[in-house]
Amino acid sequence: MQFFIPPRENFFRPLTHDNRELCASVLRALHERVHGANADYAEELTRELALEVIQQSLTDPALRGQAFQAGQTVRAEEERTYASDLLRKLKEHGWLEDYRDPI
Repeated sequence: MQFFIPPRENFFRPLTHDNRELCASVLRALHERVHGANADYAEELTRELALEVIQQSLTDPALRGQAFQAGQTVRAEEERTYASDLLRKLKEHGWLEDYRDPI
């Protein structure tokens, strides 16, 4: 893998924003889910599972404060939208890839 050439020219961009700790936490959780000691190799990582991992990271109050203002009531749709945007950014910058079955 070569960094800094298309399509990975901005590979580290998700880790340079104000929510970088949340992003790093999500990446660690995704890695643990796929390659960790308790990884379930019978289950593939789908979009829904990735969104679930992101939303689990949002339950940590310290990380939640990076995504939403403190004391603000956040609806489930807003959390899901935030998780979808973060997932899109991770895909866009090369952290995650879609594998489509050609059949």
